[in-house]
Amino acid sequence: MKTNSFSKVSLAVSLSLIVSSCSIAPNKEKPVGTVTVPTLPIQTNTGGVNTTPEGGQHIPLPSGDIIPVSMIGGTPYIPMVAIVADDDYAKIQGKVQNLEAAEKNAFLSRELDTVVTALKTSLQITQTKTYPKLGFIVTHVALPAYEKLGQIKLPYSLIANPVALSQSKLMSNGKLTDPRQASVGFSPLKAMGVQTFERIIQDELGVTPNGARVKVGVLDTGITLNHPTFNEVQRPVSRITYINDVSKEGRVYFHPQESITTTIQDGRLTVKANMIAPVKGEVSPDPTKFTPYESELMVEKGSPLWKALTTASGARLGLWTEKSYVGKVDLTGDGSTESQFLVILVPSPAGADAKGTLYIASNGNDFRNSKPLQDWNLTGDTINLGAEKIGFAMGSFVVPNASAENTTGKVNAAGTGKVNATGTDKDQDQTKLFYAVPVGHDAGGHGTHVAGIAAGKKLIQNDNDQTLARGVASEAEILFSKVCLSQGGCVDTSSAMADLAKQGAEVINLSLGFLSPENDGYGVSAILTNRMTEQYNVLFVRSAGNSGPGINTVGNVSSARLALSVGATASNENVQRVYQNAGAIDPEKVDPNDPLSDAFVTDFSSRGPTAAGGFKPDVVAPGI
Repeated sequence: MKTNSFSKVSLAVSLSLIVSSCSIAPNKEKPVGTVTVPTLPIQTNTGGVNTTPEGGQHIPLPSGDIIPVSMIGGTPYIPMVAIVADDDYAKIQGKVQNLEAAEKNAFLSRELDTVVTALKTSLQITQTKTYPKLGFIVTHVALPAYEKLGQIKLPYSLIANPVALSQSKLMSNGKLTDPRQASVGFSPLKAMGVQTFERIIQDELGVTPNGARVKVGVLDTGITLNHPTFNEVQRPVSRITYINDVSKEGRVYFHPQESITTTIQDGRLTVKANMIAPVKGEVSPDPTKFTPYESELMVEKGSPLWKALTTASGARLGLWTEKSYVGKVDLTGDGSTESQFLVILVPSPAGADAKGTLYIASNGNDFRNSKPLQDWNLTGDTINLGAEKIGFAMGSFVVPNASAENTTGKVNAAGTGKVNATGTDKDQDQTKLFYAVPVGHDAGGHGTHVAGIAAGKKLIQNDNDQTLARGVASEAEILFSKVCLSQGGCVDTSSAMADLAKQGAEVINLSLGFLSPENDGYGVSAILTNRMTEQYNVLFVRSAGNSGPGINTVGNVSSARLALSVGATASNENVQRVYQNAGAIDPEKVDPNDPLSDAFVTDFSSRGPTAAGGFKPDVVAPGI
């Protein structure tokens, strides 16, 4: 599989200055900022919107990527990300450099809110999320209003672009040999000088640099939770401590006002409920459309679930189905790609926004052996599913009611995208849905592969414990974000990067990339990467991409000035061992005493410079 390796780096410790606080008034100057958007051929009418066989809608781009479209009140909306331009961001940071943390955060929030308010006044936007510390905005904009972005005036200038769903495929080449053979030739660590580096550090500091106490973040297709390579060295405890899923794929949705109604007759428990209709892939559900359900449930009498269903607990019913994944996905390993499970959410007594307890039916309507599950990121609770162990992450998000009418084409001050003829709010224009999403499985396999390169303990399980067929940081803590659909490309990674940085990741690896016309290092993703590097002291390691060997093919996600961009090399030994093919270097020119004499840059590895002339990639490393 063509994947650029994670390179091990040491992280510097920064010292914070204790500064005095002072009060700063918000910016009340006349808006002079503008919005810079990419020159993409986007039709801003419904004529440019295509419908997929699954019923989803999107706008195709010349690159082959697509922009997903959500219909809200009869109006098409597209996802968009925006970031405050560097010059204005520097001005804002200059105003808060002497503030205490709390006042600094409050000021940054107020300033970014002025930008959001201005966007809401001039455009139709909804589902907005802000990251004040980074000057970063995630939102949805009405397609007819998108063309106005470059014409509006804002308190600060923005760089913005629509969010495209990458259709690039994760590629592999050749055929692997029997993994139970000796691991010689599989590992590039010797050629990289890792052993020499470890020996030098051991001699100087008395410790082996193995990644212990370092938090490594990975964004990719998913990660196999129960793979033994991610366990601690001395005990079978997973080093995966956080998993997020921003793809929306496989989510089970629950409506806050649709509780289960229960009747009991002759000791038999019958429930009636409206379930949010499942959707496929990254599409958001319509909270006004339901699938009615009424049936007897098999629940052990006197159990916590029985008590929850027979009291005013507010329990809700949802449906988890393999059909909500893009492509044909068999999570259970039973040969079917249409398996589905009833799911009951019992809300936490702590409040409506608190995460509750899940129960998954084991077969049809049978909950008798259902294990109570709380958020995996809080408790580590898992269930067995085929040969896998999976957990569930829980959350909530606000989604507009797609069936609500919008006759004015305006938005109100609250930014809900829904006003009546007099300009006042209409009720029920948006809904906060709760969701649970399975984590710990990897239908694509690529994410587990990349995480193993970064932090795998022993990649071939019957190998010896001192094997070099391992990750470069084999004792690191792993934080993961699923950003790819099972068989349908990858979603925008911006918010996922910010989330991992906020979770404390010190190194974040992204081995996904595709050629883009915006690979100059000045797009939203590149600016966000630079800004997170400065604000969170995190190192971003990015693959250069798989679009080589031509010049200026480095991927847009790898063109950020402060990202460590990594190109891919191979060696005769590695190619022969893995793919049974001859290498690119003449065997007569190989020096047996020089481990790099048979190394070469692969043909697929993207080359620089960036579109702006920047020197990328920064380094090369074994990448097949």
